[in-house]
Amino acid sequence: QALGWDTKPDADKIALLLAFAGPQAEEVFNTFVFASEDEDEKFEKAVGKFDKHCSPKKNETFERYVFRSRTQVQEESFVAFVTDLKLKATTCNFGQLKDSMIRDQIVFGINDQKVRERLLRETDLTLAGAMKICHASELAQQHAKTFGECTKEDSAAAAVATVSGRTQKHKTYTKQNI
Repeated sequence: QALGWDTKPDADKIALLLAFAGPQAEEVFNTFVFASEDEDEKFEKAVGKFDKHCSPKKNETFERYVFRSRTQVQEESFVAFVTDLKLKATTCNFGQLKDSMIRDQIVFGINDQKVRERLLRETDLTLAGAMKICHASELAQQHAKTFGECTKEDSAAAAVATVSGRTQKHKTYTKQNI
């Protein structure tokens, strides 16, 4: 805006773009086919052609293969798994089926067999419902693990205290005999 870029004619903007981009950009620009002669002087059309030319072409079949191959790996959190699925789904061109495809891949790819069975029992399972079930299951497993560790530590402490008590009694008994 400070250079008056907005007020310049489109032909001047294109000339500046090509001057800054260099001779290779000019060669590429000369290969563009525009629908009409007026269109080749439209800056937005030229930028759009450059974007299309420079953007890598997506192989939808490959992108879907990568998506469908994605399963939850051992020790991976559900949040990380579903986030990666959502990212991969953006390049698959699923359209309105995107949420249901992610839901299906969660069912297929989750590494907990019991959770999978729970998901398969749901007749009207949505993506939100699947995520809720998986989050709840993961949280319950974390709580059970934490509770199990506390119980183990308490049991170990109690066992040490019992052994220590016996040892002290034995030592006391031994001292009285001396």
